[in-house]
Amino acid sequence: MKAINHFPIPILKVTATLACLVFLQSHSLAQEQIPVGTAAAGTVPVAPAKPVARNRVISIMPTDKRPLLLKGNERNPFARRNPDVDLITEDVNQETEADLIRDILNSLPITGRSYGPKGLRVLAGEIIFERGKMVDQVIENQTENLIVEAITQDTIELAWIDMETGKLTGKRLSMTYDLTPRVRYVLKGQSAQTGEGSTEPKFGFMRPDDDEAPTADQIAVDQLPNDISAEAFSVGQ
Repeated sequence: MKAINHFPIPILKVTATLACLVFLQSHSLAQEQIPVGTAAAGTVPVAPAKPVARNRVISIMPTDKRPLLLKGNERNPFARRNPDVDLITEDVNQETEADLIRDILNSLPITGRSYGPKGLRVLAGEIIFERGKMVDQVIENQTENLIVEAITQDTIELAWIDMETGKLTGKRLSMTYDLTPRVRYVLKGQSAQTGEGSTEPKFGFMRPDDDEAPTADQIAVDQLPNDISAEAFSVGQ
């Protein structure tokens, strides 16, 4: 009988290890060669993410719509106030009616202020603002109304009011103003403290309201009627 040559056990372990490495390397290369969008055998293919389209139209069937019940004193939030005006789209840079009203009111020059039966009244352009008074329309075919909510020494508070219910909508506009008197041009003059013969210019202000009426002693004798003395004139007054 011929002797059978058996491989030693260490050689078998090395051979098995090399076979495993070759298999793993070939499997990884096969995974890298799989094109995008395909899946390997035995795996579930993953659908690619769809790009998000902006401003797309989502179709809703009439049966999917839910009704909105409004009470008698509520306004329809989807109603068009002015059907003659085209709807504003996202593609066109156009101001809303509220923005136009804000711009016009903020550009009005505030020139006067006085007190009335309801408090302060302010004149801005040709519009008189008074607490509780509706603001005059400033644009053609205006559908939004404003009311003067409050007036302080430096602020006018306006509030939007609903045309149908007559209640405040929550939108407000604050107009600040400053009517503090200022001196733009100061003329040079002589003050009472300047001595006679002094050429030093002084700046002074004249306040007519603070001036007192001249007394009898300050009136010249020749200005008194019928040559009456100043003492007798003062006693008669």
